[in-house]
Amino acid sequence: MAAITSLEAWFSEAIQAGRIRRLNPQELAMGFIGTLHGRCFLQHIGAGLPMFTSVEESIRIHCDALCQGLVPEESST
Repeated sequence: MAAITSLEAWFSEAIQAGRIRRLNPQELAMGFIGTLHGRCFLQHIGAGLPMFTSVEESIRIHCDALCQGLVPEESST
């Protein structure tokens, strides 16, 4: 699980630097990986869900939503 460990470290460093809110970095890493894998998993098992955006656009949207939700509270005024 090197990807989760690396992301967890990245989130921890960002929290310590005050760039993002103080949330559990392991949960952030798991959620981020889960979001990226969810679409591929559903396509793989043939869930039949229509895909309205490209993979690249989907990743951009999820990354943007994650980052906007992590803005430190002091900066969100």
